[in-house]
Amino acid sequence: MRQGLYALGSNGHGQLGNGHMDDTAEVHTVVGPQGLITERPIALEFGGTHSILLMQSDPEAYYVTGSNDMGQFGDTQTRRCQEFIRMATPGHTWKRAAAGWTFSLLVDEQDHVYSCGHSNFGGLGRGQATPTSRKLGRIEGLPDKSISAMSCCLEHVVVLYDDGEVWGWGGARKGQLGLLNGPVRCLWIPRKLDLGACAPSTPTDVHCGREFTVVSSRNTGHFAVLGTDKHGIHTLSCERDTYDQLHAKHLSMGYLSVGTTWTSIHFLLPNARILSLGSNRNCQHAPREFNCESAPEKGDRKILQMVPGSEHVVVEVEACSTKQILAWGWAEHGNCGIVDHTTENMSIEEPNEILECDPGTRLTLYAGTASTWLHSC
Repeated sequence: MRQGLYALGSNGHGQLGNGHMDDTAEVHTVVGPQGLITERPIALEFGGTHSILLMQSDPEAYYVTGSNDMGQFGDTQTRRCQEFIRMATPGHTWKRAAAGWTFSLLVDEQDHVYSCGHSNFGGLGRGQATPTSRKLGRIEGLPDKSISAMSCCLEHVVVLYDDGEVWGWGGARKGQLGLLNGPVRCLWIPRKLDLGACAPSTPTDVHCGREFTVVSSRNTGHFAVLGTDKHGIHTLSCERDTYDQLHAKHLSMGYLSVGTTWTSIHFLLPNARILSLGSNRNCQHAPREFNCESAPEKGDRKILQMVPGSEHVVVEVEACSTKQILAWGWAEHGNCGIVDHTTENMSIEEPNEILECDPGTRLTLYAGTASTWLHSC
């Protein structure tokens, strides 16, 4: 496999950037203005039908592909594209990106946050008078300090600062933006979030699900969930007895990485197994071979990386003399590769091989809205 960026899955608007608009269950090269994108992105983020890419070699620009119907490119000319196009921004050096369903967010070297696109729930963070903007605009009211993490899902956004403060805006009806004064449909402008008594004192990560937010500490394994209890994960993080048992059993040594689907949370633990919480309706939970609740067996493969997408999970594993990229969960659009059999709701329970490659290949995985991406070098 030659060096480059590759993708598969949902592509009805050209959001895979591979030159066409057909869903694909096979790995295809991702294309930019100069042809095959070979550089590893410093950020690669996914909305409902668009994708955003940042490259270290071109810091005063960002790249987009897919649908621009709602202005999510920050461009008034392009409606849709099937390959990544360059959006020049002289004077702005970008270091982070995020995407909601129909909007985009960028963070510059001064830790100023900019938005464009459309959100009826305040996702742009620029006030009730600006539900739509086809040009990038700065979000006012955020603190002037260093951002350590940012996450977005569909309609809400959270930002973690180096000092542990968490700010947010957007959809709030399910409590995903913390404790508020009475029922609030959304926050049109940013505010510091009240995380409640369950939150870790020194958070290192924030991740957004569809109607919840996870705030967690990598070293201690302590986590809190803000928002809907539809899938049982909010109660799990706040009921002391249940949480203490979970923490003592699986998270006492912290975790290597964490991520969310729309309805579930997944921790990659130091023993290279996965703790999955929340909904398993689409078979998102780790299968037996990788699940921390199952006893290891001879022949189990070792996970090197884990990334959750909208309702699927992708892993890189060591397997004998090769590396494999595997996926499980919701597979309707080909994002889990070519599959022989799915459940009634188009999901797969067992890990499915997307790709096998030489053990010396260096891979970086990404997962989006029913899409799977990888960079190889």
